[in-house]
Amino acid sequence: MEKPKRPADEAQRLEALRRLKILDTAPEERFDRLTRLAQSLLGVPTALVSLSDAERQWFKSRQGFDLKEISRNLSFCGHAILGKEPFVVLDALKDPRFADNPLVVSAPHIRFYAGVPLRLSTGEVMGTLCVMDRISRVFDPRRAQLLRDLGALVANEIDGATLEGALSSVREKEAKYATLLDETTDLILGVDAEGRLLYANKALLSAWGCKSAEAPGMELSGLIAPESRDHFAATLSRVLKGEAVGAFDTVILSKSRGRVLARGRAAIQIEYGRPPHVRGVFQDVTA
Repeated sequence: MEKPKRPADEAQRLEALRRLKILDTAPEERFDRLTRLAQSLLGVPTALVSLSDAERQWFKSRQGFDLKEISRNLSFCGHAILGKEPFVVLDALKDPRFADNPLVVSAPHIRFYAGVPLRLSTGEVMGTLCVMDRISRVFDPRRAQLLRDLGALVANEIDGATLEGALSSVREKEAKYATLLDETTDLILGVDAEGRLLYANKALLSAWGCKSAEAPGMELSGLIAPESRDHFAATLSRVLKGEAVGAFDTVILSKSRGRVLARGRAAIQIEYGRPPHVRGVFQDVTA
C-alpha cells in the first residue's frame, strides 16, 4: 500500500483549514445537497465532502458511507489533494497503490474512486469532493467534468465560510474600538478585495443613511456616485498591490443629503487570520 505524500504547502494548508472552523461540525444542507447531486448525476452509491486534517480524513457530508473519518494514510483523498485534476482509480484491486489497502480488501470494499480537489480562492486545498463504488467503473470525460463542476460549487461554499469567518473576525475586533470610532466625525470604512464593505463607523453610516446591521457584505459600488466608482475601484486595486496613494476625493451617495464629497486616504491592512483588506479614513468636505 502506498501512503499519500504531503503537499508542499502542508503547514499553510492546515492553518487555513483551522481558520475555517469547519472540522467536527454538524452536517449542513448546503453540502449535503451537493453530495446528493453528485450521487445522482454520477450514478454512484457513495459521495463525500472530505477534509484532509493532519492525520485523518474527516467527512463534512456523507451519502452512502457510515464512517465519519478514516486515517489519512489509508485515504484515497490524500492522493487526490496533490493534483489539480480529478484523481481516478477505476479498479483499486488492480492498482498496486491500493490493492492491499484495508478499505479495499475489507469493509467498505472500495473498488472505484474519483475525487476532485477543493481549492480555496487563496490557493490552499482543503480536501475533496469524491465518489466511490464497490465495483469497478468507467469514468469518461463527461463524468469528469461533472465532478469538476460540482467540486467548484463545494469549494465556493467553503470559501463562503471563509468570508463569513473573516467578517466575524473583523466585527469582533472592531467592536473593541466601536466607541472610539463612533465618536469621531471622520468617515471610516473597511472594504475587502472584492469591493464588499466589511465595516463602517457611525459617521459614515449616517452619511449613507444605512443601519449598522446592513453594512457587512454590502457592495460598496452602490454607495459611491457613478462618476467616482472607476477611480475608487482603481485606487482600491493599487492599495491592495501595496502601492502608496495620496489623498483623493470621492463622492458618496446619501439618502438624506444626496451627494457628499469626501476626501481622505486609504491603506492596506494585513492582519493574521484574515484576508488583506483596505481601510479608508475620509472627511466630509462638501461645504
